[in-house]
Amino acid sequence: MNFFYSLIRTPLALLIGEKCTVTLLDNFDIFDKDCLKHAVIKGLGFGLVLGGSIVKVPQIQKVVSQKSIYGLSQTSLFLECLSNIVATSYNFRSSNPFSSYGEALFIGFQNLVLIALCKHYSKKSYFAIVFALLALWFMLISNYITSIMFLQACQLFSVPLMVFGRISQIVTNNSNKSTGQLAAFTIFANFIGTFARVITTLAEIKDLQLILTSIINATVNGVLAYQMIIYWKQSGYKSNKNHYEFGSKTSFFSK
Repeated sequence: MNFFYSLIRTPLALLIGEKCTVTLLDNFDIFDKDCLKHAVIKGLGFGLVLGGSIVKVPQIQKVVSQKSIYGLSQTSLFLECLSNIVATSYNFRSSNPFSSYGEALFIGFQNLVLIALCKHYSKKSYFAIVFALLALWFMLISNYITSIMFLQACQLFSVPLMVFGRISQIVTNNSNKSTGQLAAFTIFANFIGTFARVITTLAEIKDLQLILTSIINATVNGVLAYQMIIYWKQSGYKSNKNHYEFGSKTSFFSK
């Protein structure tokens, strides 16, 4: 019994802290409002980080299995990746808890994989763009290379970048009247995750910039989820169509 008790207690203490572990587990005072709220927020944050580590795996699998990027806005992927890079760097440098931004780190790496796949299926080299994004990530996260004031400015501009990226995908879907190779699980999980992130950000961080970012992110992801529903039957690969950006045959990475 002691072994199973320790098995539960040790990770719980790491997640919610020793004080609330004593209150909720040792004393079994589950009606302590402060600790209960703290545990729920921390648990939700951990769940978001865990979900973020796999949220784009179905999208990656779908692109690889279909060998097609039809319907994916490459501009959206690139700008989302930039937003992930800035968000993780800003939160890390601000010493915010990992549970409040961890999914951005994992989603950023998954976006790098999707960008590489887009380049690959467009028959172009992906090394330069992936290397440049990783180098930017290293520069922003380093105290010795990038000042915190510059990083704060980047975080401010990451909001319109993120919104523009989502709008690019929304316009692409509307133009094609289809969500193409977008994975339904990824779209809906993104919406649920960003909505839940609004709650955890409001509870854990008193940073208006991050709160507004979370709300805007949840809103545009909600539009994408709505498009996934209304274009459900029209979605899928169409061999006679190319990838479209804003209704024309242009691609961010082909320029």
